[in-house]
Amino acid sequence: MPRRRWRAAAGAAILALMRRVSLTSWIFISLVAGILIGAFVIRYTGWIYIDPLLSIAIGLLIIYSAIGIIRESLNILLEGLPEGMNLSDITRAMANIDGVIEVHDLHVWSLGANTHALSSHVLIDDMPPSESSKILTRLNDVLCAFGIHHTTIQFEHVPCFLSDHGCQITESAHSHEQSHQH
Repeated sequence: MPRRRWRAAAGAAILALMRRVSLTSWIFISLVAGILIGAFVIRYTGWIYIDPLLSIAIGLLIIYSAIGIIRESLNILLEGLPEGMNLSDITRAMANIDGVIEVHDLHVWSLGANTHALSSHVLIDDMPPSESSKILTRLNDVLCAFGIHHTTIQFEHVPCFLSDHGCQITESAHSHEQSHQH
C-alpha cells in the first residue's frame, strides 16, 4: 500500500510540474532527452544511424515550435487584427455607451505580443470637451476589457463622409474652379 501512495504522489507531482512548464521548456527537455538517448544508443549498441534520425526529428521539432512565433510576428509587423479579437464586438461595445451615436473607421492592431492599439471615429452630440471627456473615459474602460490600452479616438459632432462611403476620395472633393484674369 505505501508503494501505491508513493506512485500516486509522484504521478500527481509530475502532472503539477507539467502544468507549470511552458511548451518551450518541454521542447528543450525533449531535445536534451533525445540527445542523451542517442548518445547511449551509439555508445552501447554502436548503431550510428540514430544520430541523423534524431537530427531530423530535432529539426522538425524546432520548425514546429517556430511556426507560431513566426505567425504572431508577421501579424504584428503587418499590423493585423490581434488573434481572438472581433471588430464587430468592439464596435458594438463602444456604440452601447451612453452618448455615443455611431462608431466607424475602426482599426485595431498589435504593437507587441500583448499590447494592442485602436483608432476610431466616434460620433457624439455637440458638447463641451469637459462633457465629452466622460464619454472618452467610459470608452477607454470598455476597451480595456478587450485588452486595448492604447487608443486614439476622434470625436465628431456631424456625420463623417467616411461613415457612409468608406475611404473613398472623389474628384469633386478635390477639384476647384479658379478664374484667373490676365
